[in-house]
Amino acid sequence: MNKEFFKDLYPFLSFTWGIIMTFLGGIVFVVLLLFNIPTKIDYHKDMIYLTVGRDWGGMSLGPIAIVNENPSEFLLNHEYGHSIQNCLYGPFMVVISIMSFIRYWYYMLLEKLNKPVKDYYDIWFEKEANKFGGN
Repeated sequence: MNKEFFKDLYPFLSFTWGIIMTFLGGIVFVVLLLFNIPTKIDYHKDMIYLTVGRDWGGMSLGPIAIVNENPSEFLLNHEYGHSIQNCLYGPFMVVISIMSFIRYWYYMLLEKLNKPVKDYYDIWFEKEANKFGGN
């Protein structure tokens, strides 16, 4: 797919086919602002990202990502990849996001218990987010 063509479709797809995750991202955005949670707002590629807290990673909710303080380029690209998945998978992205959320916290638990873990990006939807985001 032509990158310029997709760049023009990104906002349209985010607010139509991918509206569920975009709506959830909007709610989180408003809640953070309403409750004065210390948040930095910035942009990466076509995505808005909010910086909240330290040392936890990030999550993508449509074209809005919530990431830790001083996010790496890798993390921003990965979350951008999830926002592209939202454009492609639309309402099914809810299921992918739930699987990703569970996987993240399962890996965090294994790490705390000093159990061996496989590569977090081993599963298709995380690998694909890296690919789409440019990692």
